[in-house]
Amino acid sequence: MGATKRRRATAGRPHSESDAGLLELHAEAGGVLRLTLVTRDDLLARAVAALAGDGAAAPLVLAVGAWLEQAARSQTCTICDRPLAETGVGVLAVLLPERDDPTRAMVLGVCPTCCAEHGNDAGRIEAAVLAFLRRSWWPDLRLIAPPCDQAGRA
Repeated sequence: MGATKRRRATAGRPHSESDAGLLELHAEAGGVLRLTLVTRDDLLARAVAALAGDGAAAPLVLAVGAWLEQAARSQTCTICDRPLAETGVGVLAVLLPERDDPTRAMVLGVCPTCCAEHGNDAGRIEAAVLAFLRRSWWPDLRLIAPPCDQAGRA
């Protein structure tokens, strides 16, 4: 049985604490997650925005803070599997439920080498992270286009 069939056959049955957390994240999100790439430079600005009351920045900053405290030492790069404790983090990919009051999050690290191999281009790094998510957990994952700020005329 392939990995995808195994995942589907065991869907809804957590096998570990991380699997249970993943199911809780998915349930809270109702199937709609927001992927945000965060660099060190971004993090300070987002922390300031969170302190100023920005409701969108606060859950993201809390998720990154929890990841840095708990998981950063044991995580590997999402793209190449190098230990992030040795390489450092180039970008963090933060998945939050697309809702006003998220309580769950997933944070994935990408090493500086992989960022450089993707030209330090956010779009290419995002595509690599999405490919990982499809291979690992959500084979049917697809993007939803963000709403357009300007209405056009037909």
